[in-house]
Order: sequence, then structure tokens, then C-alpha cells
Amino acid sequence: MEETFRISPAKVVVLLGSKVRDFYALPILETNKDFGLFIDYSRLSQQERAKRDIFVAEVGGQKRLFVFNWHPTASALRILKKVYGEEVLRWLQKVVSGENQIPSAEELPRIIENLFIKENNA
Repeated sequence: MEETFRISPAKVVVLLGSKVRDFYALPILETNKDFGLFIDYSRLSQQERAKRDIFVAEVGGQKRLFVFNWHPTASALRILKKVYGEEVLRWLQKVVSGENQIPSAEELPRIIENLFIKENNA
């Protein structure tokens, strides 16, 4: 995957399904052990899902945002807007377009919190 990412301009990467989580995100990218778990999924708020299932990693020589979504064969495809909310989706679009920068891993939780503050004050 490293070579593929080296030539890819992707700033945001959607990791689709539990196999990608189990065999790539957890062992290779070393994300948190709760990343993309189905346990308690329906009880999590959009903000909690975003904090748990979006992370920053350097792959292919550049920082990228990784976002989890369920594979549609395991369950119905979850629309990112419903999973993470309108503000998160807008922010991801701005990252893709280059309007917003990819944050550091340390900055990401604060950025996600601020997105939900905006959404709640709208």
C-alpha cells in the first residue's frame, strides 16, 4: 500500500469495512483499537464516531486523513453525512479541495469538537 499511496494525491482516504480495519488500519497504521468497531455503534453520537473513526497518519510520504465507513455487504452502506454529520462532511470536502489543511494528530480532536460546536450553535 505504501507504494500506491506514494503516487496518490488523496488527502482523505475512506477505509471501507472491517477487513481493511483489521488487516490494515490496526496493524499497519496503528490506529486505536476501537476504530470502526460495530459494538455500541448505534449508541455513539456523530461527534463520538468522528473522534473514534477519523484519524491522521503519514502514508506514502504525506499526511492523510483516514475515515472509516462500513462495507455495504456487511450492512447497508452508511452515508457519511449521517454517520459523522454535515459539518464534518463539509470540513472533509474543504480538506480535499485544499481549502483546509490536514491537521496534526494532536490537533484533530479539537478540530472535531469545534465542528460540533458550530453545528450546535447553528
